[in-house]
Amino acid sequence: MRKLPAVSALLGALFLWQLAHQVFPSTWSFYGITQFHWSSREVGYSLAFVGLVMAIAQGLLTRVLIPRIGGERRAAALGMAAAFVAYLGYAFATHGWMVYVVSLSAFLFALTYPSMNALASQQTPANAQGELQGAVACLYSLSSIVGPPLMTQVFSHFTARSAPVFFPGAAFLMAAALTIACALLFVKAARTAPASAAAHIAIIPPEI
Repeated sequence: MRKLPAVSALLGALFLWQLAHQVFPSTWSFYGITQFHWSSREVGYSLAFVGLVMAIAQGLLTRVLIPRIGGERRAAALGMAAAFVAYLGYAFATHGWMVYVVSLSAFLFALTYPSMNALASQQTPANAQGELQGAVACLYSLSSIVGPPLMTQVFSHFTARSAPVFFPGAAFLMAAALTIACALLFVKAARTAPASAAAHIAIIPPEI
């Protein structure tokens, strides 16, 4: 994958994207209980709602919206922008109902992962597709290892009695910052892609 600069940048962006997304399974329950004084039932309702929105977005809307938006690049960029706004919305929400409104942005930021994955696949020759998907799976696993301790430590620091500022949404600000870094790598990949695409055959010879 390092022989393909555009793919390497896209893989880095995918890793940062997944790392930011770890804020949900890691801190959502703690965040809802601390910020809104939710009960276990209310946490469950919120998770069910977010899960339903994501299921609709990924199962039905993604394949419809990406072509209408103008392809994977625009869809990925729009999804990143929506995710950035959503993370800020979660971070600064003051009432529980606001979380449900912000969660509707999942209809857009669900476009990012499949779009970036498709772009990476387009920049990778046929005889390296297995390596690409293996790298994607590896990075997802790595984000699942690094993300939970990162996000929970940020949440813990800003909700402890000794915290300089009581801010339960701090982990979502961390996710927003990671999304910005993801977008910067994505821009780098987009600029590198045309040159990389032309060099595929020379870099990785076809299998015999």
